[in-house]
Amino acid sequence: MKSSSNRFSRFTFLLFLSLLVVAVGCRTPKTPEPTEPPPEAIKTVKIGNFQCENAVTAQAVRHVFIEILGRNRFIKVIREGEADVLIEGTITHGVAGSSTSGFAAGGNWASGSSRYTGGEYVSGVTSIALRNGEVLTSASWGQVIAKGKEILPPELVARQAAIRMMDSLYRKGLKKR
Repeated sequence: MKSSSNRFSRFTFLLFLSLLVVAVGCRTPKTPEPTEPPPEAIKTVKIGNFQCENAVTAQAVRHVFIEILGRNRFIKVIREGEADVLIEGTITHGVAGSSTSGFAAGGNWASGSSRYTGGEYVSGVTSIALRNGEVLTSASWGQVIAKGKEILPPELVARQAAIRMMDSLYRKGLKKR
């Protein structure tokens, strides 16, 4: 009886010891793989020129970028001097038109109407962010003119492009608000 009790104690001890080794081994943190160093923090941003045939549109788009980026309390948007990041861009235009017409007639009457809307519109805004003369990131947004869709004003197109740029800058060292 003594030998079977002794065997049971040894077996229990070995079982407990192996479970302990497995549990500790599973909980031991693994050394992390070497990763890229975190991106350098972005503290100042300068909004440069946006190339466009229409100077008023270029200035409006630039002001929207200043407005959107200026909402982030962790960066300072500057007008003159050196900045951590310089943002520049290009504005593209398209020409579109749409028309609607209707006609109705009765036994002794007839009526018709038509409407045409069209002209040049901002089709997209593409921007790049430069750090120390090298491209850090880029972002763009464009509107698709489809049947039944309205043509958006330049400021709304610029707003979408600026939001995309800001999202891209978050991955490159810009702190979230």
